[in-house]
Amino acid sequence: MYIQRNLSVTHAAAIILAGFIYFEIYHHSWFLQLFFGTKERIIPNLIYIVILFFISVMYGTLLLRNDRTVNVWDSNKRLFIPVMLYISMGFFVVVLHEQDFDAIKRYLIYLFTPIMVFLGIWCIYRDNKNIKTALNILFGLGVIFSIYSTALHMMSDADIRSMHGLSLIHEREYLARFTIPGLGPNVFPSMLVPMIFAGLYFTSSISGKSRYVYLGFTLLMFYNIVITASKGAVISLSAGVLYLAYKRWLKFDRKTLFVVFIFSVVLFAAGDLFFQRVAATNAVLERALAEGFTDEVGRSETRVVALIDTFTSHIIANPIWGSGFSYFLDSQEEKLQGLGNHNFYTTIFAQGGLLIFIPLVFILAFLYFSSRNILSRNVFADPASKDMGMVLNAGLIAYLIDLNFPPGFFHYYWIWFGFTAAWARNCEVEYQNSYEKNNLYHF
Repeated sequence: MYIQRNLSVTHAAAIILAGFIYFEIYHHSWFLQLFFGTKERIIPNLIYIVILFFISVMYGTLLLRNDRTVNVWDSNKRLFIPVMLYISMGFFVVVLHEQDFDAIKRYLIYLFTPIMVFLGIWCIYRDNKNIKTALNILFGLGVIFSIYSTALHMMSDADIRSMHGLSLIHEREYLARFTIPGLGPNVFPSMLVPMIFAGLYFTSSISGKSRYVYLGFTLLMFYNIVITASKGAVISLSAGVLYLAYKRWLKFDRKTLFVVFIFSVVLFAAGDLFFQRVAATNAVLERALAEGFTDEVGRSETRVVALIDTFTSHIIANPIWGSGFSYFLDSQEEKLQGLGNHNFYTTIFAQGGLLIFIPLVFILAFLYFSSRNILSRNVFADPASKDMGMVLNAGLIAYLIDLNFPPGFFHYYWIWFGFTAAWARNCEVEYQNSYEKNNLYHF
């Protein structure tokens, strides 16, 4: 009884920390102001991540004490090799390139804390019912912060500038891109992308009037993606929707058509800035292709220049070892006046070379193929598990696309990756247990 109670406590703590880390609440200005009286970060986010990882280790230990037949590492052992390669090669490359202890510490934290978050979620969530609970909590937090963001968008320009620390040179169109003070313009919309799939999952899995509540909240989060005009979030969301349509999870019936219609209404009613940014990007690219990539073409073109510089000056020049983390950032800061490469894949390739990039690709490929194989082989206990896997995989695909756009290595990606890997592991274990009971398991 004592161990069972501790398991419940550690699991509850893990759910709270997962939500805290996913939405980066430790960066929110309201949180810092409320608890520390300042908008400056007092406690590094590393503390929260270490606590989550410690809880996962404690949870695994309690699980083993409660049931000696349970092996915490009983499945997904293939994940161990690329993770260990990533950790060892990451450590080697950072020590090879960085010159001082502070830089080494900073970039080891940068590389390894996402993996700690991922492994923590993967270790703790050993039951798909608990994953469903966690998704519900994340969805609820997404709704709360979407309401907060929507309210902030109704404030005056002066108040928005004050809350985000922006100057008078920023136009109204630029101000509209900001959401929660403390988060960047593209971060919150990216966080909401898989929450859209979670909302569709809960809408389809429950009956009665509650489903309309979930649908309404899902529309609210979609509205927040649209009003920030985040092209990356819309592209990645579209990729996940196309996946669900291709897998026929989204059926082309009247209910689906109705949902598509109201989402389209929200897009066209609130998406003026989004369509303006898309048109501006297309115009810039057309001009750049016609006149060449020059500084006169504009800000959007500068990101193309950053991508080209990443390839020519770093990836091609140092494909094995990379250019190093500090050198890469300093180089682009000097050439591009602070507007760096917004593509995670090419950035990590340029910084760490193939030694880091290949293990990372193996980890991401493992996540996709393990979940895909579970779905294609019908290795799940019930239809509810399949539905959960479909939306988790849609979020995974969306985030694999979204990694082409972020300016950093954010932890919320790896929270979702951890849930996806845990779901695949749980389905396999449940199926194996069913086979042992019924003696009907055929692999």
